[in-house]
Amino acid sequence: MTGCTGSEAMRDPQAPDWCRSVDLDRATQLDVRVILEGGNDPFGVIIQFAQGVGPGGDLILVAPFDPVPLRGVLAQDGFDSWAEQLAPRLWRVYFHRSAGWEDGNQPAPRRWQEAGGLHIDTGKVS
Repeated sequence: MTGCTGSEAMRDPQAPDWCRSVDLDRATQLDVRVILEGGNDPFGVIIQFAQGVGPGGDLILVAPFDPVPLRGVLAQDGFDSWAEQLAPRLWRVYFHRSAGWEDGNQPAPRRWQEAGGLHIDTGKVS
């Protein structure tokens, strides 16, 4: 896959339009590899960064793998996502908060950590 450097747009023809137009110099970026290498869980830090991204904004996550469960959690907070593998154990994950998303328009999922693991209550019944 082709990666982005600086303000270049992603060139992957399968990437969604919003992803190909992301400006890496303007997006909020977080590299979680150091957190993981230290034996820590970066989930809380990622959520804090995501909360600072407004409608139409972008968050770029650098990780050693594609964090599929995290992508699902952030989808509940109005984020679309796309991931590209740049090298073995090197992924860049793009998150884009929908322009129509505004805090308070949709109920935020409740998240809590217990000994049994992470719990997420989206408030949705299927």
